[in-house]
Amino acid sequence: MFTSDLQILKLIDILKDLEVIRFDTNFCDEINISKQHLQNIKSQLKNPERKQNYHFTAEQIELICKIYGVDANWIIGVTDKPFPKKRVTQKVTSVTQKA
Repeated sequence: MFTSDLQILKLIDILKDLEVIRFDTNFCDEINISKQHLQNIKSQLKNPERKQNYHFTAEQIELICKIYGVDANWIIGVTDKPFPKKRVTQKVTSVTQKA
């Protein structure tokens, strides 16, 4: 499993702890993936020998960074902190709004 997949799965738990999202489906809806796709990614942790590989795409990672203010370097395993400057307390909404 890719480092980015593992980090994003951790991120979902972090966002729940921070009360930014309540359920996995909230996260899935925001980045436009199905709940089943997320479950397929999670199931690879338990069954690494599965022949099919499911991953988060570059587009989904970009959305995650924009929507939740996550440092992309954390997702790929370069830095230790998921949020660049301060702890996120709510979704970043200015990304989806046009100036």
